[in-house]
Amino acid sequence: MIKENPDEHKAEILPVITETVLSLLVDLSLSTKEKLLSGETPEELIERCKKRYDHEFDLNFPSLGIAGAHEVAWREVFDEFNDEVWD
Repeated sequence: MIKENPDEHKAEILPVITETVLSLLVDLSLSTKEKLLSGETPEELIERCKKRYDHEFDLNFPSLGIAGAHEVAWREVFDEFNDEVWD
């Protein structure tokens, strides 16, 4: 049986978060982008998303494993975008 490595997974997810955030920013109107960034740089937004992802992942990994923890963490990070941008 292969043992799940949560730290390896979290390290590998950073490029995915980065690409997703940058893709979202390209598609947003200027006013929506400004609202989302709230004075942050895109790099700071990416770092904030990564920290939130890691936090949610760490909370859920013990009970859900990598796949379940990833699903919860991903949803939490990008639900925040919905709350901040489109409400």
